[in-house]
Amino acid sequence: MVNGDFAKLTRKHGIKISAGFACTVEEIGLAVGEKVGHGSIKSLARMNSAVVIFLDQVEKVNCVIETGITRKGEFSSLRQWWDHGKTEIRLLCQQHTLNVTQDIIRSMKDLESDIVELETISETTGDRGYIEILKEKKMALANLLDVKVQGALVRSRFLNTNEMDAPTSFFFGLEKKNGQRRVIHSLLSGTGQEITEPSQIRRRAVSFYSTLYTSEYEEGETLSEGFCNGLPQVSEEANSQLEGPLTIQELQTALQGMQGRRAPGIDGLSVEFYKAYWDVLSHDLLDVFNESLASGSMPVSCRRAVITLLPKKGNLQDIKNWRPVSLLCVDYKILSKALATRLGKAVEQVIHRDQTYCVPGRSMVDNVHLIRDVLEVSSSLGINTGLISLDQEKAFDRVEHSFLWKVMEKFGFSAGFIAKIKVLYNKIESVLKFNGGLCAPFRVCRGVRQGCALSGMLYALSLEPLLSKIRSKLQGLFLPGLNGNMVLSVYADDVVVFVRDQKDTDILVDIVRDFSSASAARVNWKKSEALAVGEWSGGLPVLPQNMVWKKDGFKYLGVFLGKEIVVLKNWEDVIEKIEGKLSKLDVSNSETPGLTVALCRSKTLCLQQLVDAVGPELSDAQALGSLLGLHSVRVAQRILQLWSQILCPEEKRLLRSYGQGRARPDPADPFPEIYLSPGLGELTGPLLQQQ
Repeated sequence: MVNGDFAKLTRKHGIKISAGFACTVEEIGLAVGEKVGHGSIKSLARMNSAVVIFLDQVEKVNCVIETGITRKGEFSSLRQWWDHGKTEIRLLCQQHTLNVTQDIIRSMKDLESDIVELETISETTGDRGYIEILKEKKMALANLLDVKVQGALVRSRFLNTNEMDAPTSFFFGLEKKNGQRRVIHSLLSGTGQEITEPSQIRRRAVSFYSTLYTSEYEEGETLSEGFCNGLPQVSEEANSQLEGPLTIQELQTALQGMQGRRAPGIDGLSVEFYKAYWDVLSHDLLDVFNESLASGSMPVSCRRAVITLLPKKGNLQDIKNWRPVSLLCVDYKILSKALATRLGKAVEQVIHRDQTYCVPGRSMVDNVHLIRDVLEVSSSLGINTGLISLDQEKAFDRVEHSFLWKVMEKFGFSAGFIAKIKVLYNKIESVLKFNGGLCAPFRVCRGVRQGCALSGMLYALSLEPLLSKIRSKLQGLFLPGLNGNMVLSVYADDVVVFVRDQKDTDILVDIVRDFSSASAARVNWKKSEALAVGEWSGGLPVLPQNMVWKKDGFKYLGVFLGKEIVVLKNWEDVIEKIEGKLSKLDVSNSETPGLTVALCRSKTLCLQQLVDAVGPELSDAQALGSLLGLHSVRVAQRILQLWSQILCPEEKRLLRSYGQGRARPDPADPFPEIYLSPGLGELTGPLLQQQ
């Protein structure tokens, strides 16, 4: 009977559901064909990305692809044809997911009814056959519940079932809770007035980000040339490799290097989809990319990014305290990753060694060690050292495209490769996902794109003219035994400048001002920090905009550095954080020595406690639910059933003896040292843990 139920689902939807089946469920934003104004929003649908790689669904998708290939001539370009094909595939998978979900819900209801009926029959008749059928039905229901759980886990941002308790209403409520954290109920206007009307809130958010990505660049040959002269040059060999034609092998390598289970872009097609259908799609995708590079423009879906907002610390009525995260289409990311692999081999030729971001073979750990060593050596030798940490406002979002192309040209990158990068930024747009809906698209005229493999290296290139000028003009730090001076420690936009005196400080301020005029980049002096080491008997340098020198230490790249009183902050709340992590781990599946003992405080029960609560036959599910805080009696029954099945005869004898008052636990018995963990993760694994 049970096998027949699953066979029906398998035949109808092409998904083989069996014990242990894990179904990856992801939140996916669907493509929007029309603009959605401020007065209405288009909600995002959700789709199971696993369904596209099972049984008859593969045939359906292949049929759509093969039919689409024969219709290329009906479209004005391969790019238009590609977008149309992606839309058809998305709609097919969306409908398929809806059908599967509805059938799973119906099957769960049918199984629950069958279980209630079979329990009554088996209790009255004692027929072994009914008992076996009942057991199969319960296993089938648990399997379908696992499918539902996997979706809730992904949407509530838990990585796996071992991180969460049993599937109670609280468990499934995490998904709703996670979504509620992202709902914006009010915002402050540009003048500080509170806005609560939904359409006005959306308008304020869209206005903020469209303004942020509006270009402020003004061509200034004199200033630009002053920063771009004398930059190191890319070799001819590197340019030859950068300019070469794309290959399928490059694209495949890029795709295989991508992680799955990530939110896709506006087209809704995931990394798993492209990996599953790569043999069918690869040649056409290469043709689309080649046409895009030749024409200077990507398909519309590749030009649009979905911006979703995540809350940061601070007042969430301030739109600046919401972190924008851009979701790009996977096909765009395949191309950008292939080009980034090429660029990575050349960028180390032109990016100075004191910048460690996105350069192969360099690490931010080197920056932390350098600052720590500089502070220790300067303090030990009595050397006056000033460290100024520059806070760059919206650093990645303020990269002006025109300035970036000019910088790449000055680095000696070939016109052919620069043209390829320009294609990825030509006529790009963003669509703000706001309170579950999509707002109207707006143009993006500056900033490097989040989620694009090229972004880190492009940002490093755009910043290098500023860093090069600082290196050449400041004296910086001289240490005994060191050849030359040290002026900078840089990781992405985290820039620390070593200054020697007032002259260095004044020159730094002038350079930063001029670079802001040349590139539209902006340093926020009020949020920048300065740390002084040494006596400075002649007085500390005067800092801009009333900045104050610190003497004890500061935080750099997430690490507190300086005197002991500051360094000790690295250990604040560490124990609480570790305990929080441990409390989410699966005790019975852990192989870490001593971990079980650490977690037994609140997450586990000994058999003595269990028998006291639910009886020696382990039958009182309501009592177990109360003991564990479960809201589902069915889940409690399932836990008790599995616990009973896994107990050995000796353990069952001990349970009965203890329950009848004929035995008391003592330290020599194994009985009180057997612990049970009620987490969902143990429902398919061992439930007993010997200490």
